[in-house]
Amino acid sequence: MKTNPVRNSLAVLAIVVALSAVSLPALANPAPRPLYQAGAPTVVSYQGQVLTGTPPTPYNGTGHFKFAVVNAAGDTTYWSNDDTSSIGDEPTAAVSLPVSNGLFNVLLGDTALMDELPATAFDGTDRTLRVWFSTTGAVGSFTLLSPDRRIAAVPYALQAEEAKNAATAGDADTVDGQHASAFTPAGTTWALTGNAGTNPATNFLGTTDNMSLTLKTNNTSAVWINPSQNVGIGTNAPTAKLTVQGNTQVLGYDAPVARGFITTTTPHAPRAVTVAGQYAYVVSESGNSLSIFDISNPDAITARGVITTGLNVARAVAVAGDYAYVASYYNKRLVVFDVSDPDTIVWAGEAYVNGPNAVTVSGRYAYVVSYYNRLTIFDVSDPANPIAVGTTTSNMNNPTSVFVSGRYAYVTNYVSPYLSIFDISDPSNIVPRGYTDTSLYVPYSVVVVGRYAYVASWWNSRLVAFDISDPDNPALLGYTSTNLSRPFSVVVAGRYAYVASRNNDGLAVFDVSDPTNLVARGFTTANLDDPQSVFVAGRYAYVASAANSRLAVFDLNHLEAPTADIGSLHTGGLHVGESAIVGNNLTVQDGLNVGAGGALINGDVSVQGNLFAHISVTTVTGSSTLAVTHSGIVLVDNAAAATITLPSAASSTGLTFTVKRLTANAVTVASAGGTIDGAATQALAEQYDFITVVSDGTNWYIVAR
Repeated sequence: MKTNPVRNSLAVLAIVVALSAVSLPALANPAPRPLYQAGAPTVVSYQGQVLTGTPPTPYNGTGHFKFAVVNAAGDTTYWSNDDTSSIGDEPTAAVSLPVSNGLFNVLLGDTALMDELPATAFDGTDRTLRVWFSTTGAVGSFTLLSPDRRIAAVPYALQAEEAKNAATAGDADTVDGQHASAFTPAGTTWALTGNAGTNPATNFLGTTDNMSLTLKTNNTSAVWINPSQNVGIGTNAPTAKLTVQGNTQVLGYDAPVARGFITTTTPHAPRAVTVAGQYAYVVSESGNSLSIFDISNPDAITARGVITTGLNVARAVAVAGDYAYVASYYNKRLVVFDVSDPDTIVWAGEAYVNGPNAVTVSGRYAYVVSYYNRLTIFDVSDPANPIAVGTTTSNMNNPTSVFVSGRYAYVTNYVSPYLSIFDISDPSNIVPRGYTDTSLYVPYSVVVVGRYAYVASWWNSRLVAFDISDPDNPALLGYTSTNLSRPFSVVVAGRYAYVASRNNDGLAVFDVSDPTNLVARGFTTANLDDPQSVFVAGRYAYVASAANSRLAVFDLNHLEAPTADIGSLHTGGLHVGESAIVGNNLTVQDGLNVGAGGALINGDVSVQGNLFAHISVTTVTGSSTLAVTHSGIVLVDNAAAATITLPSAASSTGLTFTVKRLTANAVTVASAGGTIDGAATQALAEQYDFITVVSDGTNWYIVAR
């Protein structure tokens, strides 16, 4: 067989000496041999590459080689593998070696394969290595690899065996002519077990040229840092400071991190907390109060307004828009407060309910459970006048909490330890569905996420998960008691459940991504003493701690970015501190509450079902000039004749005003700009007469009277 010229690289050519710090293994190593023979070692490691065929490709298989150390002219042999070459000619015998991917490795002078390599072979300066190769080993089939490879200085160290006299011994602190001081001192390289005493200004892992740094695992590149300082995980072409190819997961802290807290005598022994925007709303049983706290700085909570009006043992609070709804147990009231000014809380209204324990608000309804075995639904479309529209006593025995999700309400019960489910799609006709007491003993709190309900079961110290996809047959999935002692309150955010555990003064975290296998992640007792309520908003958990009268804040795991472009987002809870822009549809599967800022909708509004809107009502007692902000109903309670002047039609496009006369005194409606049905004024001739007008941007037109 005729082979192409072979690319022969002397990849490794070094004397294997006793003081070697690093051994670099090569492919196709022969069986290990002793490295020392009566002083200096007499083997030289040689690695080369063989390409065969047309076009040349790396050879794989058993190769047959012959070796000789010759002079530069190639006409004198100083050593050969079988000691038969004398004038640079081909040795008689061959050495068989494995070749992988074209690479082979051999220890020249290994007496298990060939003749010993003597130090005298390097008693000169013009030594080269000559190699012959054959794929079969047959006589006449060997090809001389070209060119001969010049031998570097290291193998000449074999001649050190001859350094026996004082003249040569004087240079014993040099290697290849280099003084020992030229080599890297110990302690200036990175150790596999870590380094100490480093200076980040001068010590680093990385590159000093315009090349990327690559980190590998299992000999596969995993992380790239390019010259632009972009980091790529799973991609070698990162285009941003962090580019990830594949899924990314941010896990929660094993234990929440304590941030700020506020200790105050008002509220004393807080029972429950809820959060809306930058404020926390806290009720106290023994303090009979509702308090508001500014939590915009989680390390420096500040007290704002407080009120005790109408409260006697306040047990629960819910906030929707400008109103807070408080379950006041002893005086048997659902009390409503106007909290639009957090510094001045105003009593707005109340409704009778016997022994309310818990309240939640969804859409236009408030849902209240009573110690005396009732679930009552109140219409709070007029917050100052809550109206009971439906009630039931079925499947309840001293209910402790209520949670509403979609068309169902979920209630926990104290005496009969039920988790009960009710169809509330028709608030005037509450329909009992299924219930269960499996694994429950005095459950105090329930939260629902999707098809799963999570219950804090107090007496048996459990967090219990149920499948509620069939509301008639809730099914137990799993439970855990780890880190829990009398749990009282539970919330779920994303894949984690947060539980206030009273008897061990803790806030416990559980991974509930698999409801059949609830996994305890962490636990903290910082700043807590008898915690009774927990609420999660955004990246923080807020805990009402009764025995030390504290509202405490804890930092949860979070991903923070000034901007984010996300193709699809699934989140257990979404807290938006500033603006949210939805480029396409927004679907809300439960109630939608909008605060004092109102809602601006630049387009049509389609409502499937009843539409309940609060219209501005303004009462005047005499002649008045109206502003556009008075759009709505204007009641004229005048003691004498009065003129009500509408704003300019040009500034009121699309606005409507209804002006109604309440007394026997005359009322005239005028306009600051534009006519009213073509006239300058319109008269309300009789008591209780009214007109409703709308502006087209130029004039006013009567649409009802």
